Amino acid sequence: MMRLLVVVILGFLALGHGVRAVDVIFGYEDPSQNKFKNWDFESNLSNNDWTVSGATVTKVSGGHTGHSSVKIESRTSGDGGVKQTVTGLTPNTNYYVSIFIKVLTNAPTGIGYSSYLLICRSGGVLSKVAKLPFQTTENTWKHIGGDYKPSGSSAECFIRAKPTQINYQLDSASFIELKKRSNWKSYLDQKIKTHRTSSLRIRGHLPSGCSPSSTTLKVELKRHDFGFGTAIKAKNFNGNSQVEKNYRNFILKHFNWVVFENAMKWMAIERNKGHTDYTVVDNAIVKLKENNMTIRGHTLLWNKETGNPSWVRGYTGAAMKNEVLHRISGMINHFKNDSDPNGKYFLNDFEVLKRGRMTSAMADVAEYLKNKNAHIGGIGIESHLKVLPMDEEVLEKRLQIIGRVGLPITITEFSVHNSNVQTRADALDMAFRVYFADPNVHAIVLWGFGDQFSNFASDFYLTHGTSFTPNTAGQKLLHLINEEWSTKQDIHPTSNNVDTTINHAYRGKYQLTAVCNGQVKLEKEFHVGQSPSTINI
Repeated sequence: MMRLLVVVILGFLALGHGVRAVDVIFGYEDPSQNKFKNWDFESNLSNNDWTVSGATVTKVSGGHTGHSSVKIESRTSGDGGVKQTVTGLTPNTNYYVSIFIKVLTNAPTGIGYSSYLLICRSGGVLSKVAKLPFQTTENTWKHIGGDYKPSGSSAECFIRAKPTQINYQLDSASFIELKKRSNWKSYLDQKIKTHRTSSLRIRGHLPSGCSPSSTTLKVELKRHDFGFGTAIKAKNFNGNSQVEKNYRNFILKHFNWVVFENAMKWMAIERNKGHTDYTVVDNAIVKLKENNMTIRGHTLLWNKETGNPSWVRGYTGAAMKNEVLHRISGMINHFKNDSDPNGKYFLNDFEVLKRGRMTSAMADVAEYLKNKNAHIGGIGIESHLKVLPMDEEVLEKRLQIIGRVGLPITITEFSVHNSNVQTRADALDMAFRVYFADPNVHAIVLWGFGDQFSNFASDFYLTHGTSFTPNTAGQKLLHLINEEWSTKQDIHPTSNNVDTTINHAYRGKYQLTAVCNGQVKLEKEFHVGQSPSTINI
């Protein structure tokens, strides 16, 4: 069955108004490892932990954890409040720094919201660790945190809050080292087995006339439950030139999900006001449905001006709202007969895995929408990794922060960028393992793959030439999908009664084939899901 998943891209900063915190203490499940002293503000402040400057700071009853927190008011500058210098750090090592904030007063009329930066200074270098923008008063604690790599052995950390007129509370501060595992690949591979495989038992009798010595039972995964996808150019996917046929065949052979790179965007569908054209998309959908591909809808709305039709860019207020609603209703009405009736809307944004400054803010927005019963079915995260090599413990931590919202996650635009193809391959291997090992991630969608029909620079290509020949990075991708994370096993019976178990069968659609004396005697399709499966011959 072809399914259509609809995604909304809306620049989450504009939705951050009044976000509700994810009520989990991120990062310090083991408080003994917390580098902050008096991290929960249960003790009175002293020069040995939190120092006060540019504000009135009062210890008050009630907090995010424990019995107390601190109230910050009468600030004379954005940096006014409490600070702590953390010592005993290992330079150039990854840490996770966070704190919880409760906004107590609204910003002055005309501003409407307050914003918060978590800042750490080490070795003379000031780093903006995390940002929590567009906040208003709401009786809840809000998490702000991010990964941080100090340049020295100590770091001074504080909150910068603007405007200065707002008051707030702080509690549950965390400064925890993100441990680097020497055996990170084995660690992730074990998580993958736990979350992506199930036991498969095959039992019964051999087909009539087949002896054990002449029979082979072939068990093969035909289609992953997990989404391995790519963005496609609909016009070229529909094309009839030889290179376009090669392009289409490569996609259908190696992927089970697709997203249209541009063909579903507002600018492509309604280039001129009132004149919508779905022809290119509709033609591609026919071919995709014939091949049982899952189609992920691309952005309904995009906050980048250049991603919208030129005619709508001058609209504001009620006029803009009317055009937005018309765009949404037009897309939904057009595709509703092709789509899964349980199709989901995703909150999608960028810069939340590639960098960690906005990761906790994205989680806060998603949690806010979820608790307001908005029709949000999941979180989409672009993943254009350009700073390589990237540490796996950092990428895993950022993903965990988003995952604790409890919504499905799709990696919507994956790419790794480096001119060295081996570095590219190593980064792809690491990132794919981190994503595939996380139970909240349901799909990884590449933002294209080859040097044909691409607008990206050559530092991300996985194939080359008109035959789409995989390079070293592309070979790594296909090895993971088709070999390492696939199940294909020949069973050689020792008696007419078969009873054998594959302990780690990757989940998805399977085919069992019994071959006796070179002839196919039995074919059976079945599915392996989260629960153990038993298939009777």
